[in-house]
Amino acid sequence: MTMTPMMNEFVNAVEQIAAANHAHHIDVVTVELGAKCNVTPFYFHEQFCKATRNTILEGAELHFIMATDETDEHAEDIVLWGLEIV
Repeated sequence: MTMTPMMNEFVNAVEQIAAANHAHHIDVVTVELGAKCNVTPFYFHEQFCKATRNTILEGAELHFIMATDETDEHAEDIVLWGLEIV
């Protein structure tokens, strides 16, 4: 799967969480990039900005946790760690 469909899935999942919490806007999204994840924070940010245009995530600040454990079961994954919802 390329990053664009994966990012669209990520944004849709966050929008569902936001809707369930009656959010009007997401201020901060915190994600963990696995130790073996081939996505850089820069590239994630770039794709995130494109995918969130005209959504409640548009303009949200991204915080990154950079995992270092290559043996972790999520070492190749991008994991949503938290949201600051308004």
